[in-house]
Amino acid sequence: MVSIRRKKKAISKVVKLLNLATSSNSSESKMALRHAESVIHQNALKKYEIPQSMLCDVNTLFRVNWSLPSRAFSTESEPQKPKVTESFSTRRFSEKPVDTNRSYANSKTILDDYCEANESKDKGVDDKATFGSDLNATADRSTDFKPNTKKSQENVSTMNYAADNVINAANAFRPDAVAFTDRLRGQYASSNPDMPFEEDKYWNKIYTQLADFNEADVQSKLDALALQQKLAEESLKEKRNERLLTEQEEQAERSERAKIERSFEEAIEKAFQLRAQSYEAWEKRRSDIRMHCLREERDALAGFEELVEDYNKITSDYQRHIQLKEEYRAAKIMHELRKQLSNAVKQGEEGRTSFDSVIDIMASNDLSLRDLEFSDIKSKSLFIKLLERETAKIDDIDARENYTDDMLTKFLTSTVGVKAQQKVVNPLLKIEELLASASVSSQFEAQKSLDQIFHLMSSNGISIKDVNLAVISKYSVFVRLLNWEAEQIVSITERERFTAGVLENYVALSIDAGDAKKPAAKKTV
Repeated sequence: MVSIRRKKKAISKVVKLLNLATSSNSSESKMALRHAESVIHQNALKKYEIPQSMLCDVNTLFRVNWSLPSRAFSTESEPQKPKVTESFSTRRFSEKPVDTNRSYANSKTILDDYCEANESKDKGVDDKATFGSDLNATADRSTDFKPNTKKSQENVSTMNYAADNVINAANAFRPDAVAFTDRLRGQYASSNPDMPFEEDKYWNKIYTQLADFNEADVQSKLDALALQQKLAEESLKEKRNERLLTEQEEQAERSERAKIERSFEEAIEKAFQLRAQSYEAWEKRRSDIRMHCLREERDALAGFEELVEDYNKITSDYQRHIQLKEEYRAAKIMHELRKQLSNAVKQGEEGRTSFDSVIDIMASNDLSLRDLEFSDIKSKSLFIKLLERETAKIDDIDARENYTDDMLTKFLTSTVGVKAQQKVVNPLLKIEELLASASVSSQFEAQKSLDQIFHLMSSNGISIKDVNLAVISKYSVFVRLLNWEAEQIVSITERERFTAGVLENYVALSIDAGDAKKPAAKKTV
């Protein structure tokens, strides 16, 4: 039974001998093959145990006699070998004088034959064929991994040409008329219809933001970032391909060097120190190239991710701007419609003009009686006039009756039942209502109201300066609201200035409210 360690050593030795058997020197090749067969039969090796990837020529496995004892290769003068009685280890590591009758003594090695192959003209036909096939195989393997510089230049030019074709994405985020109609139907202003729409604080602030927003500049930035993102992606792909190409070259060189080292191991032992120094220098050079490629790829990836993040941020801001723009327009239209509905109840010319305005607004914005809140219709006559106008447009009698029945039922139930919750609420008025309820409620309820207030203020960009501080009657609610907004200011100087200004306004409002509550002094005569 052969041990695993001994079998591994035997396999390594057989691989070296089989690689040596591919030599163009016929006597050296025969001796290496005979020695390999001897080692194979001594250690009971099988063909599948020999790693074919480590062989220079796989055909040498078929030249080995695997079933019979090693063949006897006859030479011109084969000396009679004395019987050796000493151990294998003693013979392996002992130094003996050079025997001139041995084939390795005073004869050319594989390296000498390889260097003088072009000078020798008298070789046999088999030697020329073997040596020629080895050179052709080495040349083919070396040419397989040469980079195609012409093709890479064409790819770069193609990518540069494609980068000039910038896609016009000016209408990428603009909604169509149907989407705006759906948004318009769900928009209801919660302000007072009798007050002009331009005096609403919140929508005035939104109008200022919309006026200051430069849509053309944002669109040009988006186009520029999209182009830079595309160029960065192409640069990343080029750097990655370059890195893969260098790794393939390195892998090819490694395999070639490993094969050369395995096939010429006996000759390389004479100059092992020089080979080791050369190999270390090559490893250092290849490591530097590999690390340089990895750094370039990492930098390209970081730039690409930064551009993607900027593009996504600007896109979200632009979408928020479009949404606020549509909400502002819908709120303005619905405010005007509710105002005209309230004025249409009046008698005389003013009522008729308001009713015509209601008809025009509903026709221009594709609104019907289903889209209105019946609580805004203060008169039954006004409702009947609107209903008759819409039912006159329905040709089918059954559909007209069903529509009339539905509208009447909805009108009657809206006057009796509780008004449905509006879909869109003015956030500033909602915040003031929550502050007023928090001032008169318990600590737990006040905390819930303050959480809703913080969420509405952060999501809609509302400051404590925009809120009517007169609705806050509890000092603890005011202090918590002031501290929450002051903590978001990084600069200590700006935070102190902001806190002082809000405190002055609140104290002034408290003093005015206290003076208003005092009873008037009686006049004395």
